[in-house]
Amino acid sequence: IAPRKISLPLLREMLVFGLPLVPASLASWVTMSADRFILKGFAPTSEIGLYGAAAALASGMSLVTGAFQLAWPPFAFSISAQPGARAVYARVLTLYALVGSFLATALSLFAPLLLRLLTTPEYYDAYTSVPFLAFGYLAMGAMYITAVGANLAKKSGPVALSILVGAVINTLLNFALIPALGREGAAIATFVAYVAVAAYLYRASQRLYPIPYQPRHVWLCLALGAALIALDRLLLPAGDALAPYLVRGLMCLAFAPLAFALRIIRPEHLVSARNLVMA
Repeated sequence: IAPRKISLPLLREMLVFGLPLVPASLASWVTMSADRFILKGFAPTSEIGLYGAAAALASGMSLVTGAFQLAWPPFAFSISAQPGARAVYARVLTLYALVGSFLATALSLFAPLLLRLLTTPEYYDAYTSVPFLAFGYLAMGAMYITAVGANLAKKSGPVALSILVGAVINTLLNFALIPALGREGAAIATFVAYVAVAAYLYRASQRLYPIPYQPRHVWLCLALGAALIALDRLLLPAGDALAPYLVRGLMCLAFAPLAFALRIIRPEHLVSARNLVMA
């Protein structure tokens, strides 16, 4: 590469955008790994094993969020110059919250069965840690939507700062909660940290590039998931009997009315689907 062909203004712009993300990458690693290191210091080996099983099961959410993280940025940037781009960004967050909450809830409700199918009896109790971890993965994916404003404004500072704040919150909560709650404390710390990152990015990005998000829709999706999981823990056994899992499957259908209420699914969509099947 000939030095004379290097654009110094462009190079400076790239460095200003990229350099803050270097320490943020380290902070992201801390957020993902601190729980296991701190667990080793405060919890018995059995707790570490149970937490590992719960994390492995919850990581099924990362298959969905990971695919979304790869597809979303190119799409978001490709439509940024179009008049309706901001409305699309807002709609995508609602759709992501609904589908993600449904998947995280289903994974949490069926975690006892999945652990029985995939592990040995020593790990069956790990199901109690799955909900916080599954919804933590969901919040981690939401970062990429809430950060779109900062990215379009070419400001990486809010993204880097949010990840650093998340790492600090995660570490402090791990030290505070693990001695009292064990692996449950680690799961809660992970969830709170990722929610804090997404929430901070939402507020910071809105100042740089306002988008008409519907945060009420997001909270409705999360609240429904939390209510279903709470009812499951209170009313249904975690054994291997078939009937409770049939009830859990029916519980997951509660997201269908919410999809209509949020106008993600509309009557005309059902008509189109019926016509497609009939054809």
